[in-house]
Amino acid sequence: MRPFFFITFHQAKLKLTTVVYLYSMKLSSSVCCLLTLLFCTSVYSQSLQSLEGQKAKLNADLKAVESEKHDLDSTLELVELAIINKKLNSIGYPKGKQKSTIINHSAMSLQYAEDHEQAAWVMHLISPKIAEGAEGRTNDFRPDTMVKSGTAVETDYFLRYQEEGEIKYDGYGYDRGHLAPSADFRWSKKALSESFFYSNMSPQLPEFNREAWAELESLVRSYVLRTGNELYVITGPLLKADLPKISRSQNELSIAENFYKVLLDPKAKVGIGFLLPHQKCEATFSAYALPIDSIEALSGFDFYPDLDSSLEMSIESQADFYHLFPLEKGDSEPIPLRQLGKNEFNTEVVNKFIGMEKTICGTVVSTYKSSKGNVFLNLDKRFPRTVFSVNIWSSNITNFSYSPEKFLENKKVCVKGRIGSREGVANVSAEHERQIRVLSAGD
Repeated sequence: MRPFFFITFHQAKLKLTTVVYLYSMKLSSSVCCLLTLLFCTSVYSQSLQSLEGQKAKLNADLKAVESEKHDLDSTLELVELAIINKKLNSIGYPKGKQKSTIINHSAMSLQYAEDHEQAAWVMHLISPKIAEGAEGRTNDFRPDTMVKSGTAVETDYFLRYQEEGEIKYDGYGYDRGHLAPSADFRWSKKALSESFFYSNMSPQLPEFNREAWAELESLVRSYVLRTGNELYVITGPLLKADLPKISRSQNELSIAENFYKVLLDPKAKVGIGFLLPHQKCEATFSAYALPIDSIEALSGFDFYPDLDSSLEMSIESQADFYHLFPLEKGDSEPIPLRQLGKNEFNTEVVNKFIGMEKTICGTVVSTYKSSKGNVFLNLDKRFPRTVFSVNIWSSNITNFSYSPEKFLENKKVCVKGRIGSREGVANVSAEHERQIRVLSAGD
């Protein structure tokens, strides 16, 4: 028998449960309706005073249950944070030539570089719980009291003052760029708040922090959301002795020329590194992907040192971007630059050539001919993910000995011309078939 309908009055701490069962397998619908009516009649027959008292008692019981749930949720959060802390420790913090104290917060650990007034690295774990994270950004930027030598402060980034009753800001041209992103901790109020310590900040140009850096952070989270696997992340600026400083900053913050991220999924036995120049980044992220051991050589740190040595060697030599971040259906991997000729480039880097005449190579993954006879070719990524398109206007079709939309589909080509941009997508106009070279299998 399976219950057709039940109503439960649940008293706090399981004092009392009254359940009314109606069985659809044995009772006709008319009998079910009759029993339901009898139950409702028994409720409605009570006095108003009795019903009000019952309502008050149920509300009190509900509040008690909600309070107990809140306490359990808070305890569970602390246990989950403790587990993350243990996992970070067990997989091993980065090791460098210089010994320095490691600061352990609830869900991130870091090593502070006093000479540069920022972290040399920040290590955290992205939990699949980010899928259910609902905590809002706190913006409670503050010094990290666990760093005994002191950290950067607000006046290292801008001055705040009042003028005619209004609060105004005098910035120095740099954002407070998160190393471990706050959005990675939105499942935990405590961890989210701690991500706003100044020990987790580096000065970053707005066009870097708000664009490529933010997009990379989102890409990394997408891996966890897609796979459901935990992901270890180490992030930092490449620090060296002769870096420029923010002249107006109180503590003379260093301005890094490059920032890195190093990812590890021990369950899938994969890893990858990214090295981004501290500027407006025009290339796609696959162009910035590097083996972890390459970033180790640049940074001077041994990442994830407590991994099994053979596993560490295997993972840290990888740089297969599309293995971790698969292409969308119908898209094609950019042609590796090493396979192209001199002064030929792929779609990963096309955006940095806007306004210049260059040769761009890729796979024609989709074509379209409009009602007016204009032909459009998309290289490597299909619409609406287009990264580079070739436009052949109807007036120039006669300059082609073939139908471009049919002949060129699925072929690898190189197109020479002046690179333009429309709505953020790079493009080139081909006026003659001489501008388009079809690559042979040997190219």
